[in-house]
Amino acid sequence: MDVIKIKDNMINILSSIKGDTFLNYECAFEEKWNRTYGYLRITTNNKSIDISNQQNSLSMFNEIEDVSCLEIFVNSNKTLKDTFHLVDDYSSNKYDINEIINKIYVISETVEKNSETTEFDMGFIIETDKHKYCFTKENWFDEFIYINVDKEYDDIYPVEKDIKDWSSDETDEIKIARFIKEI
Repeated sequence: MDVIKIKDNMINILSSIKGDTFLNYECAFEEKWNRTYGYLRITTNNKSIDISNQQNSLSMFNEIEDVSCLEIFVNSNKTLKDTFHLVDDYSSNKYDINEIINKIYVISETVEKNSETTEFDMGFIIETDKHKYCFTKENWFDEFIYINVDKEYDDIYPVEKDIKDWSSDETDEIKIARFIKEI
């Protein structure tokens, strides 16, 4: 089985912001599609964490594929542009939240395609005292980070759509199990 998951040290970073005040997130948000291309900063009253979602060449179903991988790390007091070495004309906006973080969840999928299995982390949810903020990718190769508020991941991206996306021909046998686990 291939495993493409958020690393344990990154899970610990996410988990460490529970109880903090979620001050804001920063990104170059495309409102029309509820997404940002690959880079995001979340700032709490105690720290800022940076998130990227970039493609890496990894083994998947016995082939090397470009797979988007979420990476999470504590910011080192650089601007978002400098942290990710973005182009000169990159501009981002901050979206104020000011809510207490109560819980954090990781969204995972286990995809079985023709009896071969791959496990993915698709994103995470920050639940505050007022809302749920869902930061996810749409599929295994997508570099965008989608941001949805108070919407269930299963409603945004139904498993049936994933099954259709994974079927490269009508003879493929696809099974998907989705898990949303509190960390």
